[in-house]
Amino acid sequence: MVRTMARAVATFVICAVAASACFDVRMRDPGPLVIDDFDDGDMVPALAGFGGWECYAFNAQGPRVDCAVTPGTDNSPYAVFVDFGIDDPPDGKQEHGGAGLASYGWPPMDISHKDFVFSAMLASGTPALPSDARLYVELACQTAVAEDGTSPGDFYVSASADYKNYWQQFRIDVASFGQPPWVVKKIEGGPARCRQLVDGIRFTVDAHLADGQSGQAVLTVDGISLQ
Repeated sequence: MVRTMARAVATFVICAVAASACFDVRMRDPGPLVIDDFDDGDMVPALAGFGGWECYAFNAQGPRVDCAVTPGTDNSPYAVFVDFGIDDPPDGKQEHGGAGLASYGWPPMDISHKDFVFSAMLASGTPALPSDARLYVELACQTAVAEDGTSPGDFYVSASADYKNYWQQFRIDVASFGQPPWVVKKIEGGPARCRQLVDGIRFTVDAHLADGQSGQAVLTVDGISLQ
């Protein structure tokens, strides 16, 4: 009787192992994580937890800023733009004013091992931006702690993009995003820690206007994803 039961158990184990061999278990690439492709025609990112895109200006006198959706790149029905005009205050120094687009979310997400992909173009208006204007992608990490133990709430890492006045696609290794040298306080754990706590995405134009100079431009962005 014992031998019979033992044979039955052995037969069951062999059958179970054989049955499991019939399953083809493979890891699948989930594909890109779409932050926003704007195809729904609104200003709310496709990435859950992130709020609507906002436009803003900084370090400028009497800025004029507007943003909305517009036809996108290639066959994309929509993209988002910020149309801005800014003046550098005539105060004897360059203020590095500009404008941008931003979306903030919760909870923070770790994007350490990703490529940040997007399409963009920056077209000057009248008066035109200087040729040395800069386009930056900024990843905010507002919950990051400084090396001195404080929580300033405005930490971020950034990377520059060599823009044109026509559509280009950019692919930037997130590991290359670093803390800007003009941010005095340093992040505890360095830029790598910020990339683990991303809670905001910004596309920022430093107009690079000379003291007292004015400039106008339109920044258009589409197809934002992590791959």
